[in-house]
Parts: sequence; structure tokens; C-alpha cells
Amino acid sequence: MKTKKLLSVVLSAILLGSTVSLGASAAPATTATPKTYKYVAVGDSIAAGYGLEKTGDIDPANPLSVILTDKSVILSEDLIADPVKSAYPAIFGEYLAELGDNRGYEVSTANISAAAYSAYDIAQTIYDPAFLSSFGITIAKMTIGTTEPLTQYHTIFNKYLSDADLVSVQLGGNDIIKSVLVPMLASKNPIVKGMGYSLMMTLFGADLPVAIAAGIYTMTSAENAFTAENLTEAAQTLIEMNNSKDAIVAQTAADVSSVLDAIRSVNPDVALALVGMYNPYGNSLELDGQVRDLITVMASILERASEEVFGTDIEVPEQEDEIFDEAEALRISEDADKNLGELRVLSKLLEKLQNTKSKIAEKFIAPIVDACKEKLSLLMPIIIDEISYSFEYLFAGQSIDPQIRSLNDHLAAIADEKGAIYVDVYDISNEDNFDPHPSADGHKEIADILWNTLEDTVSESMVVDELKNNSTISSDKIKVGSSVKVRAVAEGGTGKYQYAVFYRKVKNGGWTRIHDYNDTVSCNIKPSMAAKYEVRVDIRDSAGTVASKTMNLTVTSK
Repeated sequence: MKTKKLLSVVLSAILLGSTVSLGASAAPATTATPKTYKYVAVGDSIAAGYGLEKTGDIDPANPLSVILTDKSVILSEDLIADPVKSAYPAIFGEYLAELGDNRGYEVSTANISAAAYSAYDIAQTIYDPAFLSSFGITIAKMTIGTTEPLTQYHTIFNKYLSDADLVSVQLGGNDIIKSVLVPMLASKNPIVKGMGYSLMMTLFGADLPVAIAAGIYTMTSAENAFTAENLTEAAQTLIEMNNSKDAIVAQTAADVSSVLDAIRSVNPDVALALVGMYNPYGNSLELDGQVRDLITVMASILERASEEVFGTDIEVPEQEDEIFDEAEALRISEDADKNLGELRVLSKLLEKLQNTKSKIAEKFIAPIVDACKEKLSLLMPIIIDEISYSFEYLFAGQSIDPQIRSLNDHLAAIADEKGAIYVDVYDISNEDNFDPHPSADGHKEIADILWNTLEDTVSESMVVDELKNNSTISSDKIKVGSSVKVRAVAEGGTGKYQYAVFYRKVKNGGWTRIHDYNDTVSCNIKPSMAAKYEVRVDIRDSAGTVASKTMNLTVTSK
């Protein structure tokens, strides 16, 4: 095939009275000078991808192992270089890279999200190299035994934010949680503290039974935990927390706003995307196709309890004749020994009563108690099966959902005020567990929403310079028998260039192809006939854009 093409070129050259020689590539094939586009993700454990990649097995006996084995817990340069691949920043970064390939940009993604950090923590870390998050310190000590990596957070944040083109920010959940969790963990009330431990373990992805067990252990380890005073105080604490939720949301929104200000202080021209929050406990309160309320759930619990726990009568053991025979023997007969004093008779009577009481308790009351215990133990699976729904989806869903909606309203307003783009991810699919971190599917949904929201904005910012054809010929006038070198030179456009070269006699009109699009950047033309010629070079970039340039060549006989 190549031989036929070469013969065709030579034949055309003879007919036109010139000789064409294809020179070897004078230089490597060139490409458009690549531009860079840097995307940085800022967030907490959600954006970091907590729960998606484990570095070891979870130890059922150690609830903290759910934290210890997670790859994303401690931010470092190593984690940035090898991030959680199924977290939404990495997925969104892949979308950006594909767009960059088409537009001549090298795209980089840096996920500098910090697990356990609140918006307040991140803003302060950006500003102050000495600041360390108190909650971050706790997690670092629990996981790696040292807080040294935290001292690098300020440098990492400023390094990647300073030259970013796009920064996504998703924060707020930890601010709300910390405003509730920290006082609970610090409480001297063992009931409140126990609930705090259960909440903390749940937030870090522990199974609900493990989280509840941690809280119960904390409560029962305290002496006299379940007093009337402690119960009353715990109830009052919950009421006060509920009454302060609007103020907590408002303060959280202000803290997120301060993060945007901190980022702009480092990089005033950066494009900001403010990602909203979603309700991990069900925004529709729907499970298995049913939307249930608390009354129907509790009715189901009572119905099951009635059937499984109290559906059959407790078997009462038959009365033992010997028990009542001994009771009968306690009667004082008329012919009782008159020599015994009344005190001795009473002592004997009490002894007989005590023996009888023990036998009655052993043979009659104890079996009933054991049967009751066995029946009551059946309540546990009912609680797990039924009340977990009301707790998880009704309590958590209905209690947390208004706060999330309110926070999102605040965030949308902040985005408008700060010139950021608000990204609404509230409607991602509900999860089927109590872990507030989205699954891999949830992260994929967030990445897709980010892309749909930001694609046009990013495309506009990836400016493509016009493809220019600066090709040359070594001379525009030569004598017959001399040769002229054609050199293809490109500028702008995107990606790798390819070149095609043509020539023709001015009077003949038809173009003769010297070579079709390939990497050859130069060739020689040696006309064998005096005439006026046109030489054309077409340059095509990776996006398929073509730029042409035609140059005149005069060949004289002398």
C-alpha cells in the first residue's frame, strides 16, 4: 500500500514537471504546549472517602478497629498521591481529566480532606500553622499514637490551595456533630456520656449493636449510673440540645463561610464549588417501598411482642403434695406436748415455715421466674428487627432532616454571596445502614452531580488557543534542479499535531498530495519544470481542528 502511494506521488510529480522527495522527519512530532488544570477537594471524612478502603481486618472485640484500619483517617502527602479511588473527588477528577485531554490540559486532582475536622478546624488550619484540631488530636492518638502528621496540615492546605483552579468544599456535618458530641463525651452524667460514645462509634461506621454496646458499657461502668437524678438530668440535656439546633445550624453555616474566605485569602481567583449535605438516614423515610410513621412501627413491635413473648401461657408447675403436707404438720394439735413452752412451739413453727418457704420458692416460684426471663429474652430480636427502623429512619431521619435542609438553605445563600457555585447533592439515594458516610454508589452519585453542575463552567475555564499554522518553505524562488524544503510548524490547538502536504501548478488547479496526515514535519520538493506553484500545509490537532496555509513558489529556468 505504501509503495502504491509513493508511485502515485512520483507519477504526479513527473506529470507536473517536478520531483518530490520526502525528507526524514527533521524533528520529533510536536504537540500543543499543555496547560494545567488543578482540582482540589476540601472536606471532612465524607469527602476523604472514609469507610471505602480498609487497610486491615476489623477486630470485633475492639470497636476502635473500625477507625484504626481505615485508609483515609490521617491526611498526608502519601494519601494525596494514593487517595481513596472510589471517593467522589477521585471520580470527579477522572471526569475532569477526560475533558482536559480533549482540550489540551493536564488535569491533577488533590484530595486534601481531613477526617474528623470541622469547618472551623479547617479555616483555622489554613490561617494558623500552629493550630491543631482538638478532635483531630484525639483521632490521631487513637489511630497512630502521635499527632505529628497534624502539624503538616497547614503546609499541605496552603500548598495545594495556592495554585488550584477549582476547589470543592463539603463541610458542616462535623460542626453539627461536634457541637453535640463533645459536650456529651465531656459530661459527668454517665448516661449522657454513654450515649455520646454510642454516637461517636456510629459516626465512625461501627455496627449499630457494637455502638450501642459501647455506650451501655460506659453507663454500667459508672457507679450508681441509673439514678432518678441522672435520668432526669440526661433527659434535660437532650431537651436543651434539641432547643439549640437552630443556633447550631446557623453557627455551622458561618464556619463554612469562613472556610471559603480562608481559601480566597490564599488564592483570590480560584473557582469555588460549595457542595451541600445529604441526609444519610433517609430523605423520604421510605424502606422496602413503605413509608412508615412512628405509630405504625410501634404497633408492629407490640404486635410481635404479644405474639412471640406473651402468645402462650407460662406453664405453672403442679403443686407438690409434700410441700402442703409439711405445712399441715405445722398445725398445733390439741394433744401437743403440754411440757413444751410457748416459745419452743413458736421456734419450731418458724423453722418449719422457713423450710416450706424455701421449697415453695425452689419448686414453684423459680420456674415461673425462669420462664418469664426466657420469654422476655425474645424481645431482643424484636427490638433489633423493628425498633431499629424507628430509631434509624424515624428518629434520625425526622430529627436530622430539618437541620440538613436548613443548613443547605444557608449554604446556597453563602455560595451566592461568595461567588461560589452551589452543588445540591441532597437527593442521592438513601443508604440502608446507620453509617453517615455514603457508600461507593453514593460517592459515584455525588461525583455525577458535581460533573453535571460544573461541566460548563470548567469547559469555559479550559481556554483553547486558536490553532495556528506557521509552516514555512526554505525559499519562495528557486531554479529548475534546485529543491525547496517545506517545514510544518503549529501553534495553539490541543494535543498532538499531524501534518499533510500538497502542491500544485497555479494554472493546473488540482492539488497533489505529497503525504497525508502523519508525524512527518518536513519534506523536500525538487521541481523539474519552470512554473509557478502553490504549496499547502494542513495541520490537524487532537480535537480534529484543521488549520491550512498556502505558500507561493516560483521556479525559473535560469
